[in-house]
Amino acid sequence: MIVLAQLTIMAGLAACGVASPAPTAVATSVESGLATAVPTTIAAGAPLSMNSTSDEIRLRMLMSHIYWSRLWIDSTLTAYLPDPVAVRQQLWVDQTTSSFRLLSGPQEGKAGRMTVANGAQIRMLDFGTGQAETQTQTLVAPGDFNPSAVVSDTIVPHPLAGQIGARLASLVFPTELAQRGGSYVATRAETVAGRAALVVDWFRQEGMRPSRYWVDVETGVILRAEEFGKAGGEQVESELLVQQIAYDGDFASGLFELEPATTPMFSDAFGNPLDANAQPPTAPIDDPLGVVYLTRPSGPGDTQLEFMRLPASCLVGLASCAEPVVLSSPFELPYIEASGSIAWSPNGKLAAFAFPRGKPRPGGSLYLFEAETGTWRLIAEFPQIDVPLFTSKGDWIAFRIQDESGVEQEYAVRADGTGLRNLTASSALPEADRPYVVDGWIGDNVILRSGRPGQEGNVYLVRASDGAVRSLFASQLTKSMFVPSPDGSLLAWAEFDTASQANTLKVIAPDGSTYRELATFQGTLYPITWSPQITYLAFNVYGAPNSVGDEVYIIRRDGRDLRQVLRSDGVQRLLFSPDGMYLIVAAPGIDPLVAIDLTTNAVHVLRLGQTEPDHTWRLVGWAAR
Repeated sequence: MIVLAQLTIMAGLAACGVASPAPTAVATSVESGLATAVPTTIAAGAPLSMNSTSDEIRLRMLMSHIYWSRLWIDSTLTAYLPDPVAVRQQLWVDQTTSSFRLLSGPQEGKAGRMTVANGAQIRMLDFGTGQAETQTQTLVAPGDFNPSAVVSDTIVPHPLAGQIGARLASLVFPTELAQRGGSYVATRAETVAGRAALVVDWFRQEGMRPSRYWVDVETGVILRAEEFGKAGGEQVESELLVQQIAYDGDFASGLFELEPATTPMFSDAFGNPLDANAQPPTAPIDDPLGVVYLTRPSGPGDTQLEFMRLPASCLVGLASCAEPVVLSSPFELPYIEASGSIAWSPNGKLAAFAFPRGKPRPGGSLYLFEAETGTWRLIAEFPQIDVPLFTSKGDWIAFRIQDESGVEQEYAVRADGTGLRNLTASSALPEADRPYVVDGWIGDNVILRSGRPGQEGNVYLVRASDGAVRSLFASQLTKSMFVPSPDGSLLAWAEFDTASQANTLKVIAPDGSTYRELATFQGTLYPITWSPQITYLAFNVYGAPNSVGDEVYIIRRDGRDLRQVLRSDGVQRLLFSPDGMYLIVAAPGIDPLVAIDLTTNAVHVLRLGQTEPDHTWRLVGWAAR
């Protein structure tokens, strides 16, 4: 019980080195501490950003409790002095009923203590000794707690935070910390547990920084906290890190029972127990979700890539990930951003690799990889090849080449290596619009648009079999990258309006019969991708005013059900699973590979075993079973 004894000490706020001034008085009730309430316009403002002032950050923390009703957190609390000790804590809170459950135990192992409240009583249990204590709970009705926006000597903790009685509670309800005054300085933006966070240094006074917080830009909940001692300095004395968090989800009906029938265990957000001694199932060889293909450097500092595969179940967190299977290739994969040089056929049976060759035959090659047999076929060679694109049937591949003089051309070839054709050689394509860019396929026709600077231009369809050219639309459109749906029935694009400085996501049928404006944002929309079933579009928004990092959304093709599913940074690629149930987000700078369950919004970061995420992985394809 050594760890649990230390845990009891760590549960106190002051014992963990949280620097808070000694107030002349601490309010014993909500009413006694009220002064000037926080204005509604401040409390319900835009998400925090690098432009947020110290007072805006403080007020978001002060009123954090109004941004959610129910919350679940899985966290790790580590004290480094005098000797490192880490514990795990899970917390469920339902503000609507004043209920909560806190489980604590060693980082690796079973829960050893529980504090649970049902809105009438609080019960504390030690599973090791069997000791239990029950107290009467003061009910906190939603909306009754409204702390003062004015810094004073009186600090009013959120009543539920005091009842929970753990340091974690002061980060979930940071209103007490926000009442201390001082100054908050935003230093950078990061992602913690799939949530966008503003990294904030708190200064008690100039030159004295006791604490650093990772503040959820929307809710004000503190997702990570480092404490440096009252005098500040650079040595971290304690740290709390949120591993997982879920807002406003459903809880199991008996979660807040004071006398549970069985010993409570660490659980998922709903409350389903997780066996601490059980290992996650290993993904089967014949994985029902299929196989994902990735690349990574073959070793530290290497300039070559390995091509490898993993069962898809481990990517989305349904099974443990063994070491990936490394696949051989007839050529070396140079260390480049491979996601743009590898394309998969819609059925997942073929992959097209467009990579530069090294000595003794420099140039570019287009290879086809057959997933079922593991065999390779060379189907084209040019000085430079990149950006291959399959038709929806997988029978044609378009790709861009650059000849010896540096001129760019767009080609197409059948998947069996026949029918090679220069799609941009036709005299029917205006010379003034060259070079041309391929956006995708509609049937066996590629979508060509001008790659030259300018606001408007024509869009053409070029048939791969004979090079026939026709205009896609009767009039010019604002130059944008069109994203065809898998069956070619709809085109999606983001159109920029110079007057409003906004981008609007739009869809249109190639014959003009369907036109919809789905959503408008101040930031840039990229990338955009369709689900295989053409039900949803996923897209990333970045560069929006007052926004921290990137925001990933999904929306139905008719404009319904717009929802944000992730905040991250540096999003490079979005990929739906073949069944459309998961969305994979590749953001190498922050979260290398994140899988989002679109049914539950649960977020899983790919890891191998207990290792940290590898920021060098690149997802290049998902083949269905």
